[in-house]
Amino acid sequence: MGLNYQRNGFQTSFRASNRMARDYRNSVDGLVYNTGFRELTLTGMAGVRKAWGSSHWYLTLYDNLQEIPDGSRDSLSRRFTRQVAETGLDDIKNRPLVPDDELRSYAIGPLHQRIRHYRVFTKTQVQLGGGELHVLLGAQQNSREEFNHPTAPAQAGLALRLTTYTYDLRYHLPTWKGLEISLGSNGMGQLNRHQNATDFPIPNYNLLDAGGFLLLKKPVGKVELSGGLRYDTRLVTWNNFYVAPNPATSFNAAAGPATSGSTLPFPAFRQRYQGVSASLGASYAATEQLTLRANLARGYRAPNIPEIGSNGLDPGAHIVYLGNRSFQPEFSWQQDVGVLWHQPTLDASVEVFHNFVQNFIYQARLFDAAGQPVVVVPGNTTYQFQQAAARLYGIEASLNLRPAALPWLTWNNSLAVVNGQTADAALLENQGAAARYLPLIPPLRGRSELRATLPAGQGRLSGTYIRAAVDASARQSRFYALDNTETATPGYALLGLGAGTTYSSRAGRPVAQLFVQVDNVFDTAYQAHLNRLKYFEYYQTDPNARTGIYNPGRNMSLKVVVPF
Repeated sequence: MGLNYQRNGFQTSFRASNRMARDYRNSVDGLVYNTGFRELTLTGMAGVRKAWGSSHWYLTLYDNLQEIPDGSRDSLSRRFTRQVAETGLDDIKNRPLVPDDELRSYAIGPLHQRIRHYRVFTKTQVQLGGGELHVLLGAQQNSREEFNHPTAPAQAGLALRLTTYTYDLRYHLPTWKGLEISLGSNGMGQLNRHQNATDFPIPNYNLLDAGGFLLLKKPVGKVELSGGLRYDTRLVTWNNFYVAPNPATSFNAAAGPATSGSTLPFPAFRQRYQGVSASLGASYAATEQLTLRANLARGYRAPNIPEIGSNGLDPGAHIVYLGNRSFQPEFSWQQDVGVLWHQPTLDASVEVFHNFVQNFIYQARLFDAAGQPVVVVPGNTTYQFQQAAARLYGIEASLNLRPAALPWLTWNNSLAVVNGQTADAALLENQGAAARYLPLIPPLRGRSELRATLPAGQGRLSGTYIRAAVDASARQSRFYALDNTETATPGYALLGLGAGTTYSSRAGRPVAQLFVQVDNVFDTAYQAHLNRLKYFEYYQTDPNARTGIYNPGRNMSLKVVVPF
């Protein structure tokens, strides 16, 4: 539901949405256990827009209950099973089957997470000194609980409260001889604190980010030059964080250094990261239809908290992640060139990019000195974040047609491909060709959509359209094969159909809008390469020659919008 009101420069709006879903279905797995959710979102805005500028306040409240699939199932029937015993006593290959009524229920299962996110921020734009001052100030709090104890379902395994404060100040100076200048600063402060939890994958930490930037743009004849310079710094600190068994619950809990049986998974840490990024680009209007673009940029990214501080199990991925406290920031050099063509009946573009990254951060399975996989939690693999030089390059292209003879028809097409490879010779020498490609790189992807909009008539219906779209992914055979971290993923194509119309009163006022959409029309069984659920398999073979969990099957939706 949405409500909007504005008068004499005053603006306000309110929106509420509530969604709930039971387990999704596909043609291979049937109903996939523990994939349901409930989600409530409330947003509000109030502000003013005047000759001097504008100022708005925004408030968002978000509450999400999301089940967490773990993929355990019976080896022969392939029916899903559920955990009933705690880690250490749980036999993942001998769990009880999930009843059919539970698969069809909208009730949230015991293994789930709850995320509550509260955000307030203000955006102000003021005409000042012939230029424009933009100010954004915000605060948000994210509370995440993960319930993973079958014998104590009310006890959260993970309970984190992250509070973030952000600012963004920028001033657009008056244009001087065609030169546009913008300068500013933005950053954030974060405080992460564990609540009543039993699992501690990251420490309590404090983080402070700040950066300043300068942007320039100037046309010179048919060429438009643009450039930017930015400096960033990040300070990350945390104190010694101890964990010890809680006699009252038999689970772990945060503790003091003198507590009996306490361990120190997170020794105190303090590190400052800093770096400079810059870019220089040009756009040349060769003709009214043809534009050429080129850009050279140096990038910077500081390591995040999981990359430097992880030391715990992610139940949703069945992976124990270990951070690396010695990480350095990532620095990159990127070059990209593009050709764009525009005319009334056709838009086309081709852009090519190359990016060389120093200290690229990725995940790799951890082995001991004897070459055996390190097992921290039985039944789960152990990965540690690593750094190496890397190279990424690819192409993005689009072609959009609007035939003059058929003004009611549009045909939009897009294509994207990226290739990510390690550029560290020592890594390749030690680990071989299996480590050649970077993990989590998407395959070649394309989308083609044909849309027909019926001409406006004299009847009650307007804006009537029908559409057909194909989303396709090629086979991904360039993957990080070391230690079976990733496997090849077959290609697939998904057909989507949709239609919509607006029904109006005799006076021309919209009464209702109707939209119908069907995704994955042919109920194609597929696994996206970046979907980690494809690796949720506990047996060497499968009677159906299919392993892991598949993506959702056919999806049909009906939407009615009634303005009042």
